[in-house]
Amino acid sequence: MARDWTNAQRNAIDKRDRTLLVSAAAGSGKTSVLTERVIQTILDTEHPVEITDLLIVTFTRAAAGEMRKRIAKALNEAMLKNKNNAHLTRQLMLLGSAHISTIDSFYLELVKANFETAGFSPAFRMADDAELYTLRRDLMNAAVDRMYAEEPDFARLADVFADVRNETALTEQLLTVRERLIKHPEGIELLLSSAEKQEKLGAAPFQSKEGALIYGELQRYATAGKEICGMLLQLLPNEPAAAKLTPRYEPL
Repeated sequence: MARDWTNAQRNAIDKRDRTLLVSAAAGSGKTSVLTERVIQTILDTEHPVEITDLLIVTFTRAAAGEMRKRIAKALNEAMLKNKNNAHLTRQLMLLGSAHISTIDSFYLELVKANFETAGFSPAFRMADDAELYTLRRDLMNAAVDRMYAEEPDFARLADVFADVRNETALTEQLLTVRERLIKHPEGIELLLSSAEKQEKLGAAPFQSKEGALIYGELQRYATAGKEICGMLLQLLPNEPAAAKLTPRYEPL
């Protein structure tokens, strides 16, 4: 059953005489649109394209695998209708060597094929997640130590985020900030612009958009805590041991 595409999706699939930049939110069907565009390009009878002439990259291995699977299915279905079509038969044979992968896998293969020009050892490999985390943590620890030594006010930041019982708390907080920042196109500029806004607000940080969110959360926690304390104080007089408590506690 054919899928019902939106006008914008159909334009992204069908346009051929220009360079396209498609911007869409998560879950909006980008991978499906890209897959359909690839399929339609391969099946184009007027301007046939070899699957190996296309570079198709995604952000996840799952998406790359799904694209390859859908393209194979579409080619098989097309061959059933055109059994003597040599172009379709060739595309299906070439599918295994087509450039359909994640962005990092594509660059890895590129460097492997040109390691000498890139100045790498032929035995180089990709670091795994555990190794990368350890490296990032060591670099962040070194940066924190340098900031303590060079910036007198840095200790005030550490007092806010660090736990005296956990020496790595500040490092973990900063690594979390880094992970969130790299998901934004603005990167570090987003952090700097936010800091600039806070400086302009001076003694009224909760008037900013970010500050209002934080203040709202603080209010929510404070209200919940007050309600819990009130409930406990109502139950306390009924406990035998409560008489030993002095002075008597009153509701907030």
